[in-house]
Amino acid sequence: MKFSININQKAVVDLGLDLDLTDLAIFDFMSDFALTDACEKVYVQAENAFAYWFSADLILSQLPILRITPRAVRQHINNLEKCGLLTLCKGELDARRTHKAYYLFGPMYARLKFFDLEQSNSVLPPS
Repeated sequence: MKFSININQKAVVDLGLDLDLTDLAIFDFMSDFALTDACEKVYVQAENAFAYWFSADLILSQLPILRITPRAVRQHINNLEKCGLLTLCKGELDARRTHKAYYLFGPMYARLKFFDLEQSNSVLPPS
């Protein structure tokens, strides 16, 4: 079980993200779990990034206080996608072919997790 949930409320408000606490708790779990060896990940050449698979059942076991269904987890993940925190993989990793939905972290990920909102949106340092 994930013991703590970290939500940057100021960034959520300043960025105008239309997300609730459940959306953000799920995002916090996903962003932390993606860094572990236990997370199933695939390198996506076209994106030059890794895509991650997150089981709804795993999310529910790690966040038991949510008290929602696997179907509701998928709806909350859709909310994260609409806000640009996640991007559903297409092509070779299309869920219809793999029977798993793989996600890339979207363009809003770094703005929410790491950077001062007044600074550049660039993930890379200036050259």
